[in-house]
Amino acid sequence: MINKTANFWIRFLGRILDILLVFVLFGSLLFLIVNIKYKPKINIQFKNIYLFYIWFILLDLYLFFYFIIFPFFFNGQTLSMKILKIKIQFNEKNKFISLIKRELFFSLGWILMSLIVIIVINHTLIIKFAQLNSRKIWIYNFSIWENFRLIIFRIFAFFVTVIQFVLLISIVIRENNIGLHDVFSKTRTIWTKKFINIENNENEKRIKPKPIKNKPVEWIDGGNQ
Repeated sequence: MINKTANFWIRFLGRILDILLVFVLFGSLLFLIVNIKYKPKINIQFKNIYLFYIWFILLDLYLFFYFIIFPFFFNGQTLSMKILKIKIQFNEKNKFISLIKRELFFSLGWILMSLIVIIVINHTLIIKFAQLNSRKIWIYNFSIWENFRLIIFRIFAFFVTVIQFVLLISIVIRENNIGLHDVFSKTRTIWTKKFINIENNENEKRIKPKPIKNKPVEWIDGGNQ
């Protein structure tokens, strides 16, 4: 008996639950470090400039801990995976390297995006963007240098998003729900409570004989000579 490979939808649901957990925790924390005034127009100010950078650093540490360290020590599972009864199965001895490879364009990609926000965008540009009355005219409210910084972030975010989409689709189209990132990291996501009988599974893979159409044989009676 071996564990059955988890399908795309359960894996997708697990990822969505993990992302929602991040948004709830750090969205709530964000409201504690900013002052928002809605009249006469939206005005957002950080209570302390350093809190902006502390918030992003804490976010990065949380993502690394939750998607890398937590599964490393807790049987290849995040909280959502434990709830959904799925886990990561490692085919290499070095589980840490496998997790790094697996999350390279997911949680680690998000961490890199947040670092770009800290270094390239910074708090002044975020506040200026948030205070615009219309996003349709945002490009005309920034200097050339500011627009260049925003474009760098958007290009990188688009690049990571496209790769994530391709990796997720690969789970659907590839055999046995094993995506490209699974192959790269030498892991697979399996059900903890669902199994496959190895004997039955191998019987299904056996090559079945093909029917052969024999040509009719004509018997010729030579008679007595």
